[in-house]
Amino acid sequence: MRVAVTGATGFVGRHVVAALARRHDVEIVAASRSSLPADAALPSVRRVQLDIATAPNEPSIVASSPWYSMLIDNTGPAGPPSLSPTMDIHIAAGGDCKDFTTGTLIQGHFVARDIHFGGFSLSTLPSSMSPNNPTTATSSTSETATFAGGGDAWELDTTGMQPCGYVVLLQVSDRSILNSVPGQHNYNNYDVGFCLRK
Repeated sequence: MRVAVTGATGFVGRHVVAALARRHDVEIVAASRSSLPADAALPSVRRVQLDIATAPNEPSIVASSPWYSMLIDNTGPAGPPSLSPTMDIHIAAGGDCKDFTTGTLIQGHFVARDIHFGGFSLSTLPSSMSPNNPTTATSSTSETATFAGGGDAWELDTTGMQPCGYVVLLQVSDRSILNSVPGQHNYNNYDVGFCLRK
């Protein structure tokens, strides 16, 4: 869960942040940058100040807020060969990039996680072949199990699919807003291929 804490550098706030940070992603808002923990511990701290103007598009500023420091994450999901991958997909039976016969139920596992997780999707390419899409019991808005936990299961029923080379595509996005534009999020994808034969 993502939690914003105001007054994060006060006596109580410091302890609240420390406790929450053990299990959650914490956004810190503080009136003074000097009272924040060392920048090494918070590499993405940004300082912001709010200005109050008399009217929109008018340059006269009536007042300004104090400077506030905010912790911002602009990193998207990462797949292998990242040192800390948060997404991956594999075929369990038969292995990655192997041959399967039409009508085979292909099964595998995938991982879709992120500190600000938003959602994932699974699809089969090339879409021009109108292939079946993989299914999973995992909700597309829920993180999967970790790599250490083996990830979550997916399967693809190849009944009715034409012989061809296919790719199962995993797309993962987070909830961060990019460039102040609603609907734009950090995003990445990873895939695994197989060949379907008669």
